[in-house]
Amino acid sequence: RRSIKTAWTALMNSENYAMPIINTWRLNERHYGGLQGLNKAETAAKHGDEQVKIWRRSYDIPPPQIETSDPRHPCNDPLYKNVPIAALPGAESLALTVD
Repeated sequence: RRSIKTAWTALMNSENYAMPIINTWRLNERHYGGLQGLNKAETAAKHGDEQVKIWRRSYDIPPPQIETSDPRHPCNDPLYKNVPIAALPGAESLALTVD
């Protein structure tokens, strides 16, 4: 929502009212999979400090995947109701967000 408000503010201030705004789920923040909803301390307690460092510093190593049955999976969020389940990730590395 913040990004939408920022886009509108930028367009209004530039008087660029005719610029089309494209909303897509692909611009959302990356999905942290099994780490979603955990803070750093909880994640370290569950997986260990070294593994947390690997996930935080790596470009191509994703966090643990979550199943589609997990309520944190994007397929269970009404915002993604029109997106094919196969397209929704159970976790993403930074590299996967580029694809």
